[in-house]
Amino acid sequence: MEKSQRTKSRIFQTAFRLFEENGYRNTTIPRICEEAGVSRSTFFHYFKSKNAILADYRFGFADRLEEFADTLPSDLTGKEKVRRLLQFDVRQNLEGGAMLRQSIISSLDDNPEFRGSHDRTFERVPPLYARVLRESNPQVSEEYCEKVALLITRLYWMIWQSCILMRDPYDFEQELMDSLDMVWDGFGLK
Repeated sequence: MEKSQRTKSRIFQTAFRLFEENGYRNTTIPRICEEAGVSRSTFFHYFKSKNAILADYRFGFADRLEEFADTLPSDLTGKEKVRRLLQFDVRQNLEGGAMLRQSIISSLDDNPEFRGSHDRTFERVPPLYARVLRESNPQVSEEYCEKVALLITRLYWMIWQSCILMRDPYDFEQELMDSLDMVWDGFGLK
């Protein structure tokens, strides 16, 4: 990893830790700089704001999900592939803790910087699920797979928002898998 990438990563990891320890609103850019051992100008070279850190964090989810999708065994059914993608995504999100909660809240606020990042991330997920479904269900139209993929993505988002924003005590991953099982039979896919 080259020096500039290490510096950006150090700023990001420091901010992430401080957001976890102190909360997003209580973490200042000067504190991030001090803890990361960088100047304010270095911080602003990599991130134009604290929101840009959240945006970078959220956008990385889609990259990690796409990379994981490429490692799935080809002999799995579409349902099992989608299930594993959802489980991977859930586990990645749960590792985010307070950072993720803030990113979701920020996406609901009128924050164009973060909203754009969130929208770009969300736009990348349904096509990934659709691709996985098409690979396992060649007899089904591309349009149908796209609609199912969008429905799965929306289902995921609704349950996730409920879990994060309302701090529901139920097991998010299990709730998502149970919901997927309940609707899957109606899709007519394997």
